[in-house]
Amino acid sequence: MHGIVLLLAHVLGTAAFAPMASVGAASRGMILQSTGVTGVALQPIPASPCYLHGMAAPASQRSTTVTMAVPWDGILGVAGWLVIYAYQVGSKRLTAAWASRNGIARAVWTRYILEKGDYILGVQTLRNALTAASFFASACFTMLTLLIGIASRNPAALTRLVVVKFGITALLLVGAALSYLESVRYMNTCAFLFQVANDRRDETCSGGTVMLLMVLSQNSWAAGERMLYMLVPAVTWLVGGGGTMLALSIGALPLLYFKDLPPPTNLLDKDEPSLVPYQFLLPGSRLSFLDIFGFQSALTTAQTVVASSGDYVRDRYGYEPATWPPR
Repeated sequence: MHGIVLLLAHVLGTAAFAPMASVGAASRGMILQSTGVTGVALQPIPASPCYLHGMAAPASQRSTTVTMAVPWDGILGVAGWLVIYAYQVGSKRLTAAWASRNGIARAVWTRYILEKGDYILGVQTLRNALTAASFFASACFTMLTLLIGIASRNPAALTRLVVVKFGITALLLVGAALSYLESVRYMNTCAFLFQVANDRRDETCSGGTVMLLMVLSQNSWAAGERMLYMLVPAVTWLVGGGGTMLALSIGALPLLYFKDLPPPTNLLDKDEPSLVPYQFLLPGSRLSFLDIFGFQSALTTAQTVVASSGDYVRDRYGYEPATWPPR
């Protein structure tokens, strides 16, 4: 995620005005004028100092000047967002399972800290999470400042479509930053409540309160992370145009699907339902080439370690230790 943020900042700083420069050049050399018979016809016009310096064109020319690349750029860009929206709707079950699993893990971890009284470990873990969330929030605000600076360089050259592109990118950055800040808020509160949650003299705070805040912090983190992933096609549309954005949206679907899958639980059970969605990444599948994150090797390593876990694997699965795959 750190690499994605830095890459987006670099792309925004170097190439955001490339499409607008080409559109401006096209508009300087050709306009649409009414013919009275066929409606409109393309006719060349001499370059105007107003166009060359990014200033507004005269009123007589503004009424007829049209950027020829805008319709396809807008149509393909909207198609890309529709692909992303369709995926969001179709994967709601997976993302809900992933969020629920992470929320349960946060709640169980909180219960363990409160029962064991290991508050130092709890505060240290929260400090690490706070640092990460604070970094992403700061990075989003920094990129937002950079984006506003780029858009303000030549406001006269901004078409309506370009304003929409900048607006979507800015909204995603603001949403991600606020989500991470909300996660920071919840975790910062939990850091103070850990040691007072078990105080029976005060009923305003309990262990359940801390668990609830930890789950809310996870939900806020997940919202910020998803907006950062959606920021990638937004910046692609802004820099590369609608066609590139649509191709990226379609090509990224397998990666988003893998990211949204809930983690499997019983690794040694062949009929484990949580392993079924990962079948497309296992050997023998036609889509195994999509395993760019090394899920096959990770699963094999984890199964080997679990299988050699002594009494646990014998009691849980009925296997003798250190015999994997089972004979």
